[in-house]
Amino acid sequence: MAIHRLIYVSRVARQVRFADAEQIAHEAALNNASRGLTGMLVYSPSHFIQVLEGDQVAVDDVLSRIRKDKRHDEIQVLDSRTVMTREFGAWAMVAHRLPKNQALDPQRIDCESALEILRRLRAESK
Repeated sequence: MAIHRLIYVSRVARQVRFADAEQIAHEAALNNASRGLTGMLVYSPSHFIQVLEGDQVAVDDVLSRIRKDKRHDEIQVLDSRTVMTREFGAWAMVAHRLPKNQALDPQRIDCESALEILRRLRAESK
């Protein structure tokens, strides 16, 4: 069965720490589970990368709420498409910290580089 996958990058608002990202993921997991949404939130001190998977209406609704969230700024959708399988279905939502030795350049990130980061962190969490 086909599902919708959305990947975006956003600038982290000042004073948002990894503990805040973990709280965001915890709250999202509670909401997402009942809606059949899955995904991952990656935190760096300057930016978030997030992937959401599920019904397109539900994914679009979550993105609409994220756009209003003061912890995010300058949201840029990198990918929004139908896919045949979930890649991040192990979690209703989970937060991971980008390794300190890896910089995130929002001017250079695209769908493929974001997916590479997301997949690597998924593999490391198994």
